[in-house]
Amino acid sequence: MRKTKWLNLQGSVLAASTLAVVAASVLHVEKKYGGKKSSLISFDKEYLTNYAFERLILDNDKVTNFINTHLKQAEK
Repeated sequence: MRKTKWLNLQGSVLAASTLAVVAASVLHVEKKYGGKKSSLISFDKEYLTNYAFERLILDNDKVTNFINTHLKQAEK
């Protein structure tokens, strides 16, 4: 693979793992200090993680092609 393809894959993995760590820390803080039900900023964690996964992994043609080729090779 070329260097740019590896960098794109690594960047996507880094972005997804960053989102996962932020979501886990938000859950930890909410559990420790109690979540406010009447806040100005509220978001659906499941929607946010699904959107980020679709946006970073599934919409990236290079990543999906890379994954599909390796899945086909693994099936053989």
